[in-house]
Amino acid sequence: MATLHRKPTPKAPNKPLTMFGMDYKVLGGAFPVLATVGGVGDSWQATVAGVVLFLLICAAGRYFTRQDPHYLRYALRQFWRKAFYDPMKRVPFQVIVLLPRKIHG
Repeated sequence: MATLHRKPTPKAPNKPLTMFGMDYKVLGGAFPVLATVGGVGDSWQATVAGVVLFLLICAAGRYFTRQDPHYLRYALRQFWRKAFYDPMKRVPFQVIVLLPRKIHG
């Protein structure tokens, strides 16, 4: 008999899926920071630094999730969008001036 695998889903479709009061994506980004920074050296300072960074990212994630549950989605969307206007970008263009012709008659 086949077993059913259930994925966690939000209670409402317009609310993000959270764990420990923060979005799953924030938690998923905080854990690799802990693993990377904590595993860099053999000293206990690296482990403490990794744990401190993990806790800071989790605290910020909880704060921003409480303020606006869709904040992370809007913040990440900015990386995908192209800038509409860049004042430092120089795009050459050509100007054509059409003058009325004089008719002799």
